Amino acid sequence: MTHKVACLPVVAALFGSLCAGVAAADTTTDGALEDITVTATKQAEEISKVPVSVSAFSQAEMDIEGVRTAGDIAALTPGFDFNVTTNPTGGGPGSGGSANISIRGISSVTGDATTGIYIDDVAIQVRNTLNGTSGSSFPRVFDLERVEVDRGPQGTLFGAAAEGGAVRFITPDPSLTNSSGYLRSEGAGTLKGAPSYELGAAYGAPIVNDTLGFRVSAWYRTDGGYINRTDYQPGATTPNDNWQETKVVRAALEYAPVAWLKIIPAVYYQQQTSNDTSAYWPTLSNSSAGDFVNGDAVKIPYSDTYELYSLKVEADFGSATLTSISSYFDRSNFANADETNFEFESAGFGIYAPTSPTGNVTATLENHTIQHVETQELRLQNNDRSDRVNWLIGAFYSDSTQHDIEHDADPQFGNVLAGLGLTPLGYFGENLLQGTYSYLGNEISREYQLAGFGNADIKIVDGLTANLGVRVAQDRFSYALFADGPLDGGPSGQEGKLAQTPATPKYGLSWQVDDNNLVYFSAAKGYRIGGVNAPLPQTLCGGDLANLGLTAGPQTYGSDSLWSYEIGSKNKLDDGRITLAGSVFHIDWRGIQQKLVLPTCAFAFTENAGSAVSNGFDLDFKAKALDDLLLSVDIGYTNAHYTQTVIAGPSSIVVQSGDTLGETPWDVIVSARYDLPFFADFKPYTRLEEIYHSQNSGPYTYQHPDAYDYDTTLVPNPAISLLNFRAGLTFSGLDVSVFANNLLDSHPQLGNSHGTIASPIYNATTLRPTTVGVTAIYRF
Repeated sequence: MTHKVACLPVVAALFGSLCAGVAAADTTTDGALEDITVTATKQAEEISKVPVSVSAFSQAEMDIEGVRTAGDIAALTPGFDFNVTTNPTGGGPGSGGSANISIRGISSVTGDATTGIYIDDVAIQVRNTLNGTSGSSFPRVFDLERVEVDRGPQGTLFGAAAEGGAVRFITPDPSLTNSSGYLRSEGAGTLKGAPSYELGAAYGAPIVNDTLGFRVSAWYRTDGGYINRTDYQPGATTPNDNWQETKVVRAALEYAPVAWLKIIPAVYYQQQTSNDTSAYWPTLSNSSAGDFVNGDAVKIPYSDTYELYSLKVEADFGSATLTSISSYFDRSNFANADETNFEFESAGFGIYAPTSPTGNVTATLENHTIQHVETQELRLQNNDRSDRVNWLIGAFYSDSTQHDIEHDADPQFGNVLAGLGLTPLGYFGENLLQGTYSYLGNEISREYQLAGFGNADIKIVDGLTANLGVRVAQDRFSYALFADGPLDGGPSGQEGKLAQTPATPKYGLSWQVDDNNLVYFSAAKGYRIGGVNAPLPQTLCGGDLANLGLTAGPQTYGSDSLWSYEIGSKNKLDDGRITLAGSVFHIDWRGIQQKLVLPTCAFAFTENAGSAVSNGFDLDFKAKALDDLLLSVDIGYTNAHYTQTVIAGPSSIVVQSGDTLGETPWDVIVSARYDLPFFADFKPYTRLEEIYHSQNSGPYTYQHPDAYDYDTTLVPNPAISLLNFRAGLTFSGLDVSVFANNLLDSHPQLGNSHGTIASPIYNATTLRPTTVGVTAIYRF
């Protein structure tokens, strides 16, 4: 039978041709697509009923798509960019640098994160500091109920850490009535690389029916390396040196001593280690042949371990539920970097390691980041969604301490200077510390927040609802830094404090036309607190500062904020066999916290520089074209650029109006899954997926000749096109499949960077080469 469908105005205006194309779909109600439940508003609701732009992935979806990391989720989510810097002075999660997350073009490499990372309701991201290069830690994907990507500021309900959006990893609660299990194993080989494998198991069951239950899980994975490391001094090569290892353990109990009370303590443990960086040197590599070589003088290992302890208590009083969430997050991160070139380049000696006549010279940056975060949230909300006013009120407290320690070990530094005819270290006026270190930095920052928040959905007339919310916080930030060593120009120290009381409101209207169609408008404010800068060594950075018209770096920088405006529509068509979710947005970002890396000495400070706008749209289209054929198209477009030119000194541009601050303007993800209807019990299936992220050709500030960091050698990332394939068979809870990721062996050169503008040594990353393997999953 043929059904006529009518698209709502916002969808028709944006995607009229798509609406016309689906109008004649042939379907029945039995083939309706699943409507996943999300908690983007801290209420459990079907995603089609939530007036927020949300992408959500169940564990079953992520299994079929081969998702294992936050980067995999970003690749499948329009408007969500997950990029890794390759600057050799930065650490990072096994990739030679820190991950920089962008949602709708809102991202930053300094100060508090612009994107909130949450395990359930607990934020776990890191603050970017002078001596901290660890980046935020992301949960690996195993035994999750779902992952939500909430676009746009979420500060009203989730706090200042979600200025541009939030990524939430939701874990399953134990069951008091049913037992269930989940097993997953995988083995794979990478073209010209080492094998990868994993094994994980999860099980939950009631201990006492209706009263006490548990769920436990454990997972181990090794990702084989594909970057060869060649030490330029002895010339020895270590193949596939960038392997990574992950261990995850989670345990949770649910205790219901009475029918109206639930108590859920849980612990989550994760350890990630990387043997070496995943950055390579283009000059030593033959990327067209799939041969990637890293020439660092020292290995760059990485280790990240954390535990999250949480206690959730829910008391259902009939008309309302009181929820308490207490948590403690403890993280220890070690990140090394090869500074052999950077040490001498930043000192102005122009020594480059592969051609250095000075013998076996090595310099290693050793970073250690320690985080301790305590949080407490209380919220009370009504239970009956049919009430005229659905409300939520809450209070939040957090106390976050971050300790960043940096040691620059280069025991041969003095000998090199002596070989150049300079008095050993007299150039800096100080000897190496402990005979080894050219720089020692010890930095402690503490952020305290006390906030109250509320949200109300007020039904004006049948179907039309006003969505109102506000959060008022008292933020306190303190900072202390001590540094010493030749590269610091001698001992230095600084302390500082900031206090702010921000309010982040949101306003909206949503119209539930009928059970299948929703139109909404929202306006929301995002915010993040300012901070304190470290002092800059005059010996090294005086010239750079003078070029900016400064005699010293600024001691503090202020908060930045944005307003986001969104119009969206969510629709179910053809008896639920077709779903559309689309939105258009405009974001106005003011007083942006910018990290300025001084081009000669390579030290940095943060200031509020410029304003920007981000405009775009996103579309999620799914259709059961046939009973056994599922088609999916996700499209996102983001145009984020500065609207204000900032000039420091006589003529040096910091940012220029029109320059881009986004990453990939266009994201297109197309997939098709076909379930072969030939067998009653055995169900074969195939899935083909194409992921495309377009190039952003700029202009970037560093491309302007009068920019403070002008660099003609840097090239923006090219477009990325990735083809993945999977074919499998399901039977009685067992799913066995073969897959090929990056089927066409695409290897674009990404994240091109070098330590200083003068350096001829570059670092880059690329996609993992073609990887073929087998996955076995059993659910019971």
